[in-house]
Amino acid sequence: MITPAQVDRLKGLPEWQALEAHLHDCVEALDSCLLIPDTDDHEKAARGRKYAVQIILKILEPFQYDPSPVTDRQKESLKKLGMI
Repeated sequence: MITPAQVDRLKGLPEWQALEAHLHDCVEALDSCLLIPDTDDHEKAARGRKYAVQIILKILEPFQYDPSPVTDRQKESLKKLGMI
């Protein structure tokens, strides 16, 4: 975690402000996924989650983040979602 002093320093930087705007878009996309009840339309919820992941990857792209997973964590994710 970063310290409050580091946060204060970062908030003044234009680079942080641009990154913060991207993060805000990502949070909005994730929140919109949460508003779709799984019982109503699984396809819409899945598309929303996929879109949110695309936004996160776009944010991390300049940092040369490798999005390819090392391990398959589908079962772990399904357990966390209470689907198995």
